Formats: sequence, C-alpha cells, structure tokens
Amino acid sequence: MAVNNASVPLLGVPGNWEELEHSFAALQIWLGTLAQNVGNIGRAATGAASAAADLIRSRTLANAITETGAFAAADAGAIYFITDYQHLVRWSGTAWAFMDGGNRYFSLHQNAPGTGWALCDGSVVTFMRAAAVLDTATFTTPNLSGNRTWYNSIAAYTGNLEAATATALSGSTASESAHTHLVSGNTGIPDTNVSAEAFVLNGPVQPGAASHTHSVSITSGAGSAHSHTVGTLAADAAARPPTIGMLPYFRL
Repeated sequence: MAVNNASVPLLGVPGNWEELEHSFAALQIWLGTLAQNVGNIGRAATGAASAAADLIRSRTLANAITETGAFAAADAGAIYFITDYQHLVRWSGTAWAFMDGGNRYFSLHQNAPGTGWALCDGSVVTFMRAAAVLDTATFTTPNLSGNRTWYNSIAAYTGNLEAATATALSGSTASESAHTHLVSGNTGIPDTNVSAEAFVLNGPVQPGAASHTHSVSITSGAGSAHSHTVGTLAADAAARPPTIGMLPYFRL
C-alpha cells in the first residue's frame, strides 16, 4: 500500500508559538496516517487480521489455513479470497462463512466454467469447506458426462443413477374365442347362411366397374362372448423429446 507523500506537511520556519503549534499538530496527524498505512502494509504481507478488517486478502486455501489458524474474536470481519477455489469467505469471530453463494451444487454450462468447478464424470474431487476452520473434503461426482439423464426431485442426494424403465401396456391375456360380428351394407341384411363376419350388399358388383364406395356399419345383435388380447408396448431406447446438450459441473 503506497504512502501519499503529497500529504507531508510543510513546516517552514514558524513565526510565533501559534504557528509552531499548528505545524506540530499537522505533523502529528500525518505521522498517525503514516503509522496506519505501514500497519496495513504489514497485515497485507503477513496475513495478520485486525478488528477493522480493512483488507481483502487473496490467498490459496493452504496459505489461508496457515494464516488463520489462530484467529479469534478480535479478528472478526477478516475477508479472504481463496484463489484456487474462487471463493470469498468472511470470519465472524467464531466461524467462517461463504460470501458468494457457497458450493456443493450442480450446474449446467455451455462451456467449461474454469477454476472452482469439476466436470461430473464420476471422478473423486476435492471441495472447500468453511466452518469453524477452513478445510477440504472429497466428493464423488455422478457420471453425467455423455449420459442422457433426467433430473428427479428427491428427499436426499444418493449419487445413484436410476436405470431406465420400459413403458408397457397391461391388459387381458385371454385367448381369442370364436365369435361373430353382425355387419350390414347399404340396405343389405346379415347373411346367416355364410361364415361369420360375412355380409351381403344390395345389388350386383361387376368386375371392372367404376370406382365406388359402400356404406358399412356394425349393427347390434346377438353374438357369442369373446375377448381381444392387448399386447405389450416395447420401450424404444432412441425415443426422446427435443434436447440440448449441456456440460454438467459440480461447484467445489
């Protein structure tokens, strides 16, 4: 921290005792400012804190741990920027607290966010902790890199990736039994002299006739009891809604 030399008082030669007193008072003020500046320079170099906490100290976590190991209530307000984790923390007099939102959360990114983040690829990583002391712990990231993963709200984090479940339809497994459907076309009537599900149409149909249509409807009537089997819908591993690829990261 530079000392402002322009503030040094010009004493000159006092003409009387009053001028001498004024010059001496100005010199005292300047010496007090100089002492404060020198103290700030010393604290910046050594990491020693003060109750005023007039500096933000940039340190690696290892250096910050060494410098703050003996911090007490008188050091309350000390602020450190931890360079290798990119965190800002403050000493309350009894414990450390994050000033930047903390860590241990997941986030999606378009590009690698840099220092203080770890890609979720199943690796064991080290994250920073701020409590009574500054220290670290380890965490095994879930392997989300390259995996199509859906996020589910749960009561507590487990780190487990739940396997996909196939979509299926349930229904009757009874086999088909012989039955009939009553069918009529135009003004025709069900033909009881032919096999089931046959019907007669009103009027002849000539081969090669012009394109035409017949109105056909299922009519009510007696029929034997029967069932239709419902099959199973197989899961399609490639089926998905539109997606966008993002990089999953964990805040250290």
